[in-house]
Amino acid sequence: PLFYMNDTSRDIIEVINEFNAKEVKAAYTYDAGPNAAIYIQQQHMEDCLKTLVKNFCPEGFDPKDFVYDPMGLSSFSMGKSAKSVAGASGFDYTKLPDSGVKMIIVTKVGSGAVVTEKSS
Repeated sequence: PLFYMNDTSRDIIEVINEFNAKEVKAAYTYDAGPNAAIYIQQQHMEDCLKTLVKNFCPEGFDPKDFVYDPMGLSSFSMGKSAKSVAGASGFDYTKLPDSGVKMIIVTKVGSGAVVTEKSS
């Protein structure tokens, strides 16, 4: 059988379940692979990010490089002068364990599908 989730996938589930111990604040889902998508409302985002950074950010690594927030939605945002990619500080992501979290990407749900006119 194929197992798409790995040890880190299961670790993420455990961390989110602990985060939700007193109140459900976050939800996780997986595509056909080990990558988690975590859904959370704005009022719980900072606490969730801090929890994820505490559990998964490599020791000695700047959390502002580990958390990629190009829209400036959190305190981890690198701001308008930010370099365009996470890890711009020169951290070598290839040195992380294969099953480890490489980065956290902060984004938001958009407005949905848009009908556009066919261009001529």
